Amino acid sequence: MKTAKKRRGQKLAPAPDDYRTPELAELVDEGITIRRALANTAPTTLAGLVAFLDFAVAESAACDGELPFDGEAEMNIFIRSLHRSAMQVAREAVQS
Repeated sequence: MKTAKKRRGQKLAPAPDDYRTPELAELVDEGITIRRALANTAPTTLAGLVAFLDFAVAESAACDGELPFDGEAEMNIFIRSLHRSAMQVAREAVQS
């Protein structure tokens, strides 16, 4: 996906029938894709799981207690990925 760049002082034309510029719309869409990929990430080690949860807690603190996922669908994806990760870590702990 190509990244939109804005030069200082450049005025961007709005997208048709939208208050967003084409560049802003592209960045928002890219952000949504990245956020969904993050929500679907299932760390495979205890250290990775802790780092993932640390990130979510830090983002939550920075956003007045809200997790960095949009809506119930993304939150459910996040919860399922945490479950997959915890199951993987537990399986590995039992095998050790």
